[in-house]
Amino acid sequence: MGSFKQNLKDTSLGLTEAAQEHWSEFMREAWILLLLLGVGLVATWWFIDPPPPKHVVLATGSAGGEYEELGKKYAAYFAKRGITLELFPTNGAQENIDHLVDRKDPVQAAFVQAGVISPKGIEAIPAIKPPDSKVLIKT
Repeated sequence: MGSFKQNLKDTSLGLTEAAQEHWSEFMREAWILLLLLGVGLVATWWFIDPPPPKHVVLATGSAGGEYEELGKKYAAYFAKRGITLELFPTNGAQENIDHLVDRKDPVQAAFVQAGVISPKGIEAIPAIKPPDSKVLIKT
């Protein structure tokens, strides 16, 4: 009876030799399955969108303002759907845009008055209230 180290070495050597002997036979039979698996994985990666985030940081505007109140309503709405909306107070629309333009900034969405320029890479969607505002989202 040999040592554990010797038994392990013999076993790994046997597995290596078996794999080398039967590799071509395995590939003849399994190549179509491996190809289909690869195509399936690529198709899944290409066509399936990731789930929405569970935590979003929303720049609202000055504390006590109308956008903060609207942000609280949005937070309550999204909380019912399992999404945490963190409100981030700012000094207004231009600061909100500055947060969105900076890709390293944690702010992902912001309230901005209509008519304020939307930089490249930022998508604007109309907000429900007030009528002259928009919600900007990093894309």
